[in-house]
Amino acid sequence: MSHAGSRHENDGFSVERHERSGVKHLHLSGIIDEFADLSFLLHLEGEVMVHLGEVRRINSFGVRLWIDGVRAIPPEANVVYVDVAVSLVEQMNMIHDFFGRGRVESFWAPMACSSCGRTEKVLFRVADCKGSDPVGLESQCGACDAKMELDDIEEQYLAFLKDF
Repeated sequence: MSHAGSRHENDGFSVERHERSGVKHLHLSGIIDEFADLSFLLHLEGEVMVHLGEVRRINSFGVRLWIDGVRAIPPEANVVYVDVAVSLVEQMNMIHDFFGRGRVESFWAPMACSSCGRTEKVLFRVADCKGSDPVGLESQCGACDAKMELDDIEEQYLAFLKDF
């Protein structure tokens, strides 16, 4: 089942839903802005996994809608956010309780290779990043096999980890 907001055809916000082993999975994609219909947040219940890797961006109107929606999630819903897009990590670092009572399980980070100059986004699990300061995110370059490092200021980009 898919739910799309009313907007331009190629810029749409959508939510695809399915259930697996008693867990509801919501795959959000597109742009969260004033046209994004986030009313589905009001009806969440039980175990819910919200996949955010395909959210391309969020604007200030979308931030307001998102925060209002997250605050309205019923308390009986156990929400886990996975594949949190870079644009949402940036918001999460600026806005306390951006994900409300939910918890973040994994997030994308911009990585850069100093050997060949390649940049790419890499998925990291929150559990693997906790407990070391600085975290020192690293991955292997897909082009030259050299070590890639976070293409941002670690203390700022990973500030959200202290909340989870």
